[in-house]
Amino acid sequence: MNQLEVCVLDEPRTVSTLNELAEVLASRIDGGNHFEVASVSSTFPMLDVMVQGSYAVVHYFAFDGAAGEQATSNVEGGPEEVAFPHSALGERIVMPGSVVIDSGTAIACIEQFAQTLSRPTLVGWIDL
Repeated sequence: MNQLEVCVLDEPRTVSTLNELAEVLASRIDGGNHFEVASVSSTFPMLDVMVQGSYAVVHYFAFDGAAGEQATSNVEGGPEEVAFPHSALGERIVMPGSVVIDSGTAIACIEQFAQTLSRPTLVGWIDL
């Protein structure tokens, strides 16, 4: 695994093992969290993951200034919208249910990114 910096609701944490990563990713505030994941040596590529309950939204940014890509939904019959935590100040981002994936797949994407530092292959992607 690559050494990562994981910003958890604006608080940076350095993780070096899969166990440390799993511990950070398990943290929830009111059922959700927001993770920005990148190598400790470079801000990009970056994986941005918002989780709320069993839903998540995943974005991949290859380099600074890129519009990025969003994981395509793998949830059928989900909610109309989901409010995800965005910052430690309590801000939330509301996303349409049509863009959510299940949180288990989102966590697996982060684990794959930790190994490869490239866009996860576990989901499809759309350009933003």
